[in-house]
Amino acid sequence: PADRYGYSQLKVAPLDIREVIEKNWEYQVFFKEVDRRITQWWADAQPLIETLEDDNIPKVFIDTISERLLQSFENLPLIDKYDVYQQLMDYWTETMQDDVYMIVQEGWVSNSELVPDQIITEFYFPKELSEIDELRQEFDELTTQLEEIVTECAGEDDPFDEAKSDAGNITKTALRKRLVEIKNDPEYKEDFIVLSTYQDVDLNIAKINKSLRAKQEDLKFLVIDKRSSLSGNQIKSLIVIQKWSNRIHENIYRVVDEKMNNHVTYINQLSDRYNLPILELKKNLDDLQSKVNIGLARMGLSDH
Repeated sequence: PADRYGYSQLKVAPLDIREVIEKNWEYQVFFKEVDRRITQWWADAQPLIETLEDDNIPKVFIDTISERLLQSFENLPLIDKYDVYQQLMDYWTETMQDDVYMIVQEGWVSNSELVPDQIITEFYFPKELSEIDELRQEFDELTTQLEEIVTECAGEDDPFDEAKSDAGNITKTALRKRLVEIKNDPEYKEDFIVLSTYQDVDLNIAKINKSLRAKQEDLKFLVIDKRSSLSGNQIKSLIVIQKWSNRIHENIYRVVDEKMNNHVTYINQLSDRYNLPILELKKNLDDLQSKVNIGLARMGLSDH
C-alpha cells in the first residue's frame, strides 16, 4: 500500500522487476508448462518427420504440424497461440520449407544447404569454436586499443605525423624509422613511449590474426572431414534437432520473453505515472498554465 488511500506502491526497484517476476513460483510453473507443450508437440511431430523422404507433400506436413501447434497452446494464459504459430510459419518460410522439399526429393543428404558448416561446428567442435571466438574478441579489443592510441594523440603535436607514409597512413616501415630517429633523444621521450606502445599492440594484433587464420583453416578441414563421415542418423539428428528444433524452440521462447518485457514495461509505466505526488503535478500544471497566460497576454489575447 502507498501513503495515499486506494493507491499501491512498488515494493522493488524498477530495475529489479524482471528478476522478481522470473523468480516467482507462478512464473516458473508457467514457463515449465510452455516448455512441456513445446516438447510434447515436437515429439508428436516426429513420426511425420521420420517419413519425410517417402514422397510426402510438404504443404500437408506443415499444415499438420502447425495445426497441432495451435492446439497445443490452447487455453494457456498470457500467450496468444497465434503468436506461437507465427514463429513456426516464419521459420518455415525462411528455412524449413526449402529443407523439407530437398529431403522429399533427395533424402537426408549432408550437403551445405541442409547441414550448414556452422551446425557441424557447434555440435562437434565447440572447443575449437570457443578458441576462435576468444581470439576474435582479443583481436577486436587490441584493434580498439590501437585506434584509441591514435585518437588520443591527434592534434598539433601528433607523434604519428612522422610515422606516416606519403599517402598519410601509419606504416610499419615509417614507424620503425621514426622510432630509430628519436630513440635516444630526450626531447621526444614521450613520443617514443607512445610509438613503442603502438608498435607493440600492432605486433600483438598481427600474431593473433595469424593464429586466428590458422585455427579457422584447421576447423574448416575438420568440418569437411566430419561431413564426409556422417551417418544417415547423424545427418537426420543434426537437421531435426540441432537445426530445426533448437531454432523453433528459441523463436517460441522469444514470444514468452516479449510478453515478459511487455509486462515489465507496463509496470514501470504505471510506476512512473503515479510516482509524482499530486501537489507536484498540480504545481507543474500551474507553471504551464502561467506560461500560456503570459504568451496569450503578449498577443493581446486572454485565456478566458
